[in-house]
Amino acid sequence: MEDIMADLKIAIYEAGAISDREIQWMKDCLDRYGINDVTARFLLDINNLLSGTVPEAFAELFRSTLSTFVLGNDRIISDEMWTWLKENLLKDDIIDGLERQLLDELRQAAAKMPAEMTTFAV
Repeated sequence: MEDIMADLKIAIYEAGAISDREIQWMKDCLDRYGINDVTARFLLDINNLLSGTVPEAFAELFRSTLSTFVLGNDRIISDEMWTWLKENLLKDDIIDGLERQLLDELRQAAAKMPAEMTTFAV
């Protein structure tokens, strides 16, 4: 699946946009295989490629999938998970609007989080 994700990432980069069909493919893959570090990073990378201009369907997939991954079942964001998320959010040195929405949703939903996260990109 990683090869397919790499090919899709190239296609999105070359097109400068993401299609409804590509978003549906991502949803289907996530439903079938679940979310893990690789697929979460893939969504973050796609958002970076699209430079803050994403269709609402992608934005919803991005927020819901990454929220589920980061929060886990206990809704506690560990120091390790926060470090992972922050490093991936800052890959392009910009926290865009969609990433800010994700952070806001995580802050509201988390039972516990690292102190730094409460003020990061507010």
